[in-house]
Amino acid sequence: MRRCAPPRETVQGDAVSRLMPLSPATLRALPETRALIDSPGWSGLLNYAASTRAGPVLFIQTIHSHATAGEDDPQTELHSDTFYPSMKAWLYLHDVPVEDGPFVYVPGSHRATPRRLWWERASSLSWREGNGHHRRGSLRISGEMLRRLGYGPPVTYAVPANTLVVADTYGFHARGPSSRPSTRVALWAQQRRNPFLPWTGLSPTSLPAVRDRQVVAFWGLADRLARLGLGKQTWHDTGAVSPMDPPGGGGGGGPPPRPPRPPRGGGRRRAPPPPPPPRPVNPG
Repeated sequence: MRRCAPPRETVQGDAVSRLMPLSPATLRALPETRALIDSPGWSGLLNYAASTRAGPVLFIQTIHSHATAGEDDPQTELHSDTFYPSMKAWLYLHDVPVEDGPFVYVPGSHRATPRRLWWERASSLSWREGNGHHRRGSLRISGEMLRRLGYGPPVTYAVPANTLVVADTYGFHARGPSSRPSTRVALWAQQRRNPFLPWTGLSPTSLPAVRDRQVVAFWGLADRLARLGLGKQTWHDTGAVSPMDPPGGGGGGGPPPRPPRPPRGGGRRRAPPPPPPPRPVNPG
């Protein structure tokens, strides 16, 4: 795996996430992976969950839980990624028991029910009251509000190695909390597109030559904007590392990830729940 494109790391609370892009050079060294992502079964399943044929971006993802001092990992809060269908998938390369923070999902929450739409509108009007993720549109939700919207309890997917989990991340989901320091490695895919386009295909990102290079190009652009003072790059080059190397750079000389802020108030900061959905009005 040391022939991969340069990986990046970011710190979120007490967790460190590493993404290793599956660039064309990487995939030439991984023919079995290349055959998988080019297979109709793989693309059909991901396209169905994403409601688009735009094509996913692909990584080897490593999550180091309890890897640094900081607040709780914000990804362990139930949230929705977008206000429209989008997809994430994990092909786990190791067993993920309950103790290591498996994927959590609220069944049925991918449906845009009337209550859900009222809640999203209320959240959009009170967006300043939430945390950074909430304000950027990845809406966090409390257990109480989840029940008020009519959803059941979240389900934890503790799975063995070689399990593929595909989710519409418009639905409420989270990274389960780890009860111990752990490292999880997966082939990870993410797929979303502009929701206002009136068709599902005809996307240049579905072409392999574009799909396999877009993340590296995006990170390069973000690096340049950060050097010019026009943006902020939160994903830091680690140098040459393998998926199982400890966080902070494994020998390539890249800068370690930015340390997290110290805890404030001794616990997680949650966005206050938005106003309850209004009662339906009889139009008659």
